[in-house]
Amino acid sequence: GETVRTLYFDCSMGAAGDMLMGALYELLEDQKFYLEIMNRLFPGVTVVARPGDTFQVHGTYMDVWIDGEEEGEIEQSGSRQRFSAREKEAASVKGIGDLLAHLPFPVSVIQNIREVYHKILEAESRVHGIAVSQIHFSRLGDLDALVDITGVCVALEMLKPDSICASPVCTGTGEIHCARGVLPVPAPATAMLLQRIPYYTGEIREELCTPTGAALLDHFVQKFGPPPDMENTRNGYGLGKKKLPRASFVHAVWGEALDDAENGHDGDGHAKRQIHEH
Repeated sequence: GETVRTLYFDCSMGAAGDMLMGALYELLEDQKFYLEIMNRLFPGVTVVARPGDTFQVHGTYMDVWIDGEEEGEIEQSGSRQRFSAREKEAASVKGIGDLLAHLPFPVSVIQNIREVYHKILEAESRVHGIAVSQIHFSRLGDLDALVDITGVCVALEMLKPDSICASPVCTGTGEIHCARGVLPVPAPATAMLLQRIPYYTGEIREELCTPTGAALLDHFVQKFGPPPDMENTRNGYGLGKKKLPRASFVHAVWGEALDDAENGHDGDGHAKRQIHEH
């Protein structure tokens, strides 16, 4: 058979938006162009790719600065407490539409960003019992999530994989303390987003998989399981910001797999959306 341009995510140390973005960034041919695009998109937002190491693994941290504030830790479920001048405007979900309408991307990319963001809103609104329209897009954490989602969607548009697959996802265990009190890990919104994804908690008492990470995997991954046989592989490591007892990263592998009839279906035999909708 012919070869299939394949992307595989190893999520055995969890998945967060910035980790997925960092792993994809390392696979891009033109990283400078990518950062130029990312830094022109949203007012007040700066995206920096910072090389780093975690327990001997060399990779990239994606730092997202919003109005000069680093937003690494904000994206824990429900913990979005810090506010800016933007809070006073309290733009509703409609504000997201306005932000996205101005992005200079093909319709398919905008559609992907919109759908992933909406998945998170829906999960949050269902578990907290509030209508999506009542959720205010005003906090730094929300914009941070939107930047991560956009970063992943844009990187995937540049890579154009034929097939995207991933390992089962490690979520972490224990509980997190946040604005809404104490939540179990995986947090309820994350658990809802993981419904179609094989996951396990593992030993580490920390939130390893965030809602943004889960929503991106649910949207893009066509098949979960062990990595396919690939040749001409390249590796990308997106590092996580949390201080953990062992290395924290998403490992992305890019390569050519032999065509197999299974492509495009996950274990339930239910076809996942292809990323090329245009």
